[in-house]
Amino acid sequence: MSRFLFLVLCLLLRPCAALTLYSEINEPFNFIEQTNGKIVGISVDLLTEAGRRANVPLSILITVPWARALDLVKRTDQNDACIFSVTRTTEREPWYQWVGPLARAKWALFARADFKGQLKTLADARPYTIGGYLNDSRTAFLEKMGGFKLDIVYDDMLNPKKLAAGRIDLWISSLYGGRQMAATVGVSGIKPVLVFHEVDNYLACGPKVPTTTIAGLQHALDEMRRDGTSKRITDSYLRNY
Repeated sequence: MSRFLFLVLCLLLRPCAALTLYSEINEPFNFIEQTNGKIVGISVDLLTEAGRRANVPLSILITVPWARALDLVKRTDQNDACIFSVTRTTEREPWYQWVGPLARAKWALFARADFKGQLKTLADARPYTIGGYLNDSRTAFLEKMGGFKLDIVYDDMLNPKKLAAGRIDLWISSLYGGRQMAATVGVSGIKPVLVFHEVDNYLACGPKVPTTTIAGLQHALDEMRRDGTSKRITDSYLRNY
């Protein structure tokens, strides 16, 4: 679908109403700039530009807990809500309409600086207590594998403090954003001890968001990949990590 045809369909069928996008703190994909309080990141900038090109106004919120936002967006009466950056899994696939991929994330286990264990594979982490959080795809990945001692909380911001206090041995997080999230809650001196998986992240939209809106955003993202915009945005953030 050409961008011109999409805009004509928006005008005729009126599907291009504003969308509310829910998110969470997950550097460098979506986070709050400390100097000015602005929501920024790779995924934020990609979606902002895609919304501009597709003529879809976007409003981004990081004030709703992740688990609640995932449930809110997938309700059958939702025609104006999406959530990002979401890992596209088999379990989640039928509940949402997908736009992306936005960016590629690396999953890692973090430990305190004095951690002496040697982790070469995920199996080596089974003797340790691992901090995760509710409805997180990384935590669900370990749950599905089985055999791990998981300590699951509702808010991931609690995990760096629990790690620093010795209440958990390891914490599952993003390789790029783990240290930054820990710093946000005043925790330093943690280190990645195993990088074990890579995934693509997406925008996941409610089942009643107009399909022409989904197609328009997808077309804009595809266009941005072709013209180099996506790479420029991604590189501008990753050079700091």
